[in-house]
Amino acid sequence: MKDTFKEVADKTIQRKEKKTGPIWMPQHTLRVVENRRKMKMEGNWVEVRKLNGEIQKRIRRDKENYLRNKCRALEEHMKKEEQEKYINR
Repeated sequence: MKDTFKEVADKTIQRKEKKTGPIWMPQHTLRVVENRRKMKMEGNWVEVRKLNGEIQKRIRRDKENYLRNKCRALEEHMKKEEQEKYINR
């Protein structure tokens, strides 16, 4: 019976993919890195070189977006605290 429950759960419940990269790197970039790893093992060096450039572009863009969003959140928080200072006087 335990095996039946486990089998049904595995079929119906989606599992989250494990995130192995930095917190700012989204899952789609990690998939491209994994794809490049597979191409390396196959020995497809032309495709590996193309993916290297694509990965670098994605990483730069993703990190920039992450930092921009963090800064925006900090700025909003600071504005909110500044307004509260004047209100609570």
